[in-house]
Amino acid sequence: MEPNDQKFLKQALLERYFIEPQRPVRRGIGFLIGVLTEVTLPKQDWNELLELISQRTDSQQPVEVRESAIYLLSLILDISGQHLESHFTNFYKFFSNTIVDSSKAIRYQSLKCILILLESVKDNDNLSLFSNLVEAVLKTVNDAIDDRQDEIVHLAFVVFCQLSEIESPMFNDKIYTALVYFICSDRVLMNPNMDISTQEVAIDLVADIAESHKPVLAKNLELLQHVVDTMCALTMNKSKPQGLDDAESIQDLALMLILDLAGQIAKKKIYPIFKKNIDKLIQANDPWKLEAALFILGSISQGCCEYLKRDLDVIINTYVQAALSNQIPEVRASGIYAICYFAENLCPDILSYHKVIIPALLKHVDDADTVVAQRAIFTIDLFCQNMEDDIAEYAELLIPSFLTVLDNAKSTM
Repeated sequence: MEPNDQKFLKQALLERYFIEPQRPVRRGIGFLIGVLTEVTLPKQDWNELLELISQRTDSQQPVEVRESAIYLLSLILDISGQHLESHFTNFYKFFSNTIVDSSKAIRYQSLKCILILLESVKDNDNLSLFSNLVEAVLKTVNDAIDDRQDEIVHLAFVVFCQLSEIESPMFNDKIYTALVYFICSDRVLMNPNMDISTQEVAIDLVADIAESHKPVLAKNLELLQHVVDTMCALTMNKSKPQGLDDAESIQDLALMLILDLAGQIAKKKIYPIFKKNIDKLIQANDPWKLEAALFILGSISQGCCEYLKRDLDVIINTYVQAALSNQIPEVRASGIYAICYFAENLCPDILSYHKVIIPALLKHVDDADTVVAQRAIFTIDLFCQNMEDDIAEYAELLIPSFLTVLDNAKSTM
């Protein structure tokens, strides 16, 4: 197009965008503007576009105008973010205002924009600017929790997950420590009213920090204990996102993080914290807490294997036996779950308990609960592989039991 025609088109689209009453049409115009920025921004010939957006998001503008402007910016960043690095300084000043705007839509779109910008950041100078926004984002999250605006809280944690993957001295231990304390509190993970999907991404964030910024937890024993205590408490939470039966529960995610922590942090630091939580769960004399304790024991059996081997006598003869004799199928299954992990991670020490374990498992190969029965058979198989020739002494017990299972017409195992 001729230069004058280009200028006319750009001006007409912007004017039409902000006066268009129909949202679908306005968004279509916004998308077209975003596409045009792929051509114009690399040539630095539409700088007035960003100036106009800044003007239209000023707090003196009507809320509808501010919402339209920030939505347009998110479209432009999504399409042409790689061409806007020279404007990053202005963006961060801009978002320090929009992230605390009274409009929920503006706060949400601001978080979307920040997420896109983080994906485009290439140098520490721009990152240092973003570090100044962390406090403002946390305040927005805190306010959103009070107002039950779960989508804003969820997106903010997605932003922080992206942040945790960036290696930069600008994001120091102080920031991550504050984040972890905030997440592992009654504001987020221990908040019964928090949306499950938001809790999931919050656990993912703690896992990312533990993996990518290990010193944050390794050097702060109080913070480490706070995280472990929270994750152990969450092993009681079997909630899943509604309508997603195959989705991982909060319990599953907590156990995965427990497994990771047991492998990443010095054992002399973390095992006593796990042991304290396990003992507390066991002593509660609650079958569901017994189940949680055995899940935790299984999950830490690889990372803390040498410490668990020292406590095997009480674990097998007291905790596991109590679970296997429980009337609740899920609790019985947790005892078998623990033995299965022990058979993988605690050899050869675990094999010396074969006279207790094999007869106990055999009692459940025809368990009324199919899951318990399947898990029992699988665990016997794994345990027997490790025993090698010593398993021969159990042939007269094992073979008839398995033949009975095979003869059961109702069994699909």
